[in-house]
Amino acid sequence: MPMVTLMKTLDVSPLVRLSRKRGYKFHMLLCWCIGKAAARTEDFYLLPVGDKLMQYDKLAVNTVVTTGDGGIATCDIPVSSELEQFNRDYMKLTGQVHEIGESLELARTIW
Repeated sequence: MPMVTLMKTLDVSPLVRLSRKRGYKFHMLLCWCIGKAAARTEDFYLLPVGDKLMQYDKLAVNTVVTTGDGGIATCDIPVSSELEQFNRDYMKLTGQVHEIGESLELARTIW
């Protein structure tokens, strides 16, 4: 699975205010913004699988979650243009990973 690292300084003050005003987790808002930006870039839908290039229908943001026993695991959260839907998915899936203590890859589950 390829990984992209982008470096840019951004003013996240509006996200901090939204987080406080609406009670959203700041990290969830960051993930949502990253997902929305990636969804507008066609190249993010193309990933190498073996020696072929596959085009995917959906994107997910992968995040690190602390587990109940103090470890860490990763969690895929499906990208949604709707903030409320993304928030529901984020809370549900990261909560599951925290409780179970195992990584969740949506490619291995049915969306």
